[in-house]
Amino acid sequence: RRGAVVVLDPKSGEILALASAPSFDANVFSGAMLAMDWQKISQNKEHPLRNRAIGEVYPAGSTFKLILTVAALAEKKITPSTVLNCPGYYMFAGRPYRCHKRTGHGAVDLKRALTVSCNAYYYQVGQMLGIDTINRYAEMLGLGTITGIDIPGEKQGIVPSTSWKLKALGERWYPGETVSASIGQGYVAITPLQMAVAAATIANGGTVYRPHVVRQIVNPASGKTIDFSPEVLRRLPISESVWPQVRDLASGVVNLKDGTGTKAALPGILVAGKTGTAQVAALGKDTNPDLNDHAWFVAFAPKDDAKIALAVIVENGGHGGSTSAPIARLIFEKFFRKLGMLPPEPI
Repeated sequence: RRGAVVVLDPKSGEILALASAPSFDANVFSGAMLAMDWQKISQNKEHPLRNRAIGEVYPAGSTFKLILTVAALAEKKITPSTVLNCPGYYMFAGRPYRCHKRTGHGAVDLKRALTVSCNAYYYQVGQMLGIDTINRYAEMLGLGTITGIDIPGEKQGIVPSTSWKLKALGERWYPGETVSASIGQGYVAITPLQMAVAAATIANGGTVYRPHVVRQIVNPASGKTIDFSPEVLRRLPISESVWPQVRDLASGVVNLKDGTGTKAALPGILVAGKTGTAQVAALGKDTNPDLNDHAWFVAFAPKDDAKIALAVIVENGGHGGSTSAPIARLIFEKFFRKLGMLPPEPI
C-alpha cells in the first residue's frame, strides 16, 4: 500500500519513526548505476522516490475535526455539552451537505459528534467560526506551514483563508466553501508530518516543537559531539482548560464502543485519536481504486501524559478506522512494550 507514518515525541518534537511506502533499495545509488535500475525506480507508477511523510499533501478529512474542536472551544463558540442536530445533512444556501450517516445522528453533543465523526455537527461549527478563524488555529497547530524539520523536501500545504484564495486564485471566498473546509475537504491539503505535529501539540497542551531527526552528531576521530536540544517554535495563546477537554473528547473516538477509532485501543493504556476518510473524488470510486478515499488516523498516548504522537495515512485505503487505526495500534504496541508498559510479545 502507498502511504506514510510519522511518529513524534510530543515533549520534544523528536522524530521516533518516519516511513514512506513504497520504498526502494538505496544501495543502487552507491557507485555506478545501471540505466535499467534508474528506470525501474524513476518510472515506477507508485512513485517510491516521493517522501510521502513530509513531501506529499493530502486532504485532511475528518482528522481536521480535531482542529475545529480546539478552535471552537478556544473561541467559546461551543462547549462540550453544546447540542446540535444532525438529520443526515446540513442545509446551507439551499443545498444539502451530507453527513456520512444518511439517516442522521440526531441531536448530538460535542463528544458524541467527535466520537462518531458527525459531519453535520462540524459543518455548523465551521460556520460559527468562519474560514479565517479556522485558518488561524490550523496554522498555529502546524498545518499548512513549513515545520522546519531537519531533512529536505518538506511541502507547505494549504489551509485556505479569504486572503489565500484572493492571492492564489484571484477570487473571493464563498461561505459554502467553509462547509467543505470544516471537514478537511475542499482546498485543505496537509502533510502527514504536519498532522503529527498537531496531534503532538494537542497531547502536550499547546507547545509546538520543531520536529527533528538528529539528536546528536559525533565526530568519530575526536569524539566531540554536537547535541541538538528541543526547539520550541511557539506556545499557543489558548486557555489551558481547552487541552484536557480536547484530549477527553479524542479518547472517546478510540475507547467508546461506537467510536470510529476503536481498532487502535490498547488494554491498560488510554489512546486518544481521530480517524479520517478523505475524499479523493466524488465519482468513479467503484471502478478506479486510485480514486478511493485516503485513510487517516492521528493519535497520541497515554491520553494525559503522552509519550508518543503519530499520524498514519494509507492512500486510497478507504476508512481510517478500519485501515489506518490498526497500523497505529501496532506502533503503539511495539513502543509501549519497549517501555515495559505492556507485557512482552508472546513467543
